[in-house]
Amino acid sequence: WFPGRRSLPVPQLRMLGRGGRDPRYRRQMIDAVLHEALAIGRAPAGYVQFVDPAVNTLMLETHYGCAETLLDQLVRGRGDGTADAAARIRGRQVSVPDVATDAELSDDCRRVLLATGTQAVHSVPVLSSAGSCTGVITLHWPDAGHRTTPAQAEALALLASDTSAWLSWYHRSVLLDALEHLHRALTRPAP
Repeated sequence: WFPGRRSLPVPQLRMLGRGGRDPRYRRQMIDAVLHEALAIGRAPAGYVQFVDPAVNTLMLETHYGCAETLLDQLVRGRGDGTADAAARIRGRQVSVPDVATDAELSDDCRRVLLATGTQAVHSVPVLSSAGSCTGVITLHWPDAGHRTTPAQAEALALLASDTSAWLSWYHRSVLLDALEHLHRALTRPAP
């Protein structure tokens, strides 16, 4: 179905390759992205979103420690005026050490974050090799004034790079392998 296509080797994953994870299992890898990010940032809450190319918007993939109100109003909605949206548009990490005073957050975003106990946020874009944003990793803290250290920001950038490499490989390998399998099964002559 895809003439000449060869299976690609799994990319070298510096952070996500640890712990015996199987990169063919999407849920396992996405959960690993979040848990690595939470550990790096020493954050009690966070989530991972990937861009759905069909609608060109960030879609929630997994979360931990986030109030349903926050997820419903900011993450599962349009997300305008959020650190996530800023990281996606700018293509760089966005830190909001004080949600109450940050001028770039929308009033709706600030209200929801504060009402759900989030005082500081950090969002990291997942950039493809071409530089387009394919996702965002976001961490939340209950204390204002929280800033990631340079070492944490570097580790989060490495995690985002691993995530991008894995996601690209997954789409070009696992998904296409599955489509080829279905094609063979559906076009096989009946016995």
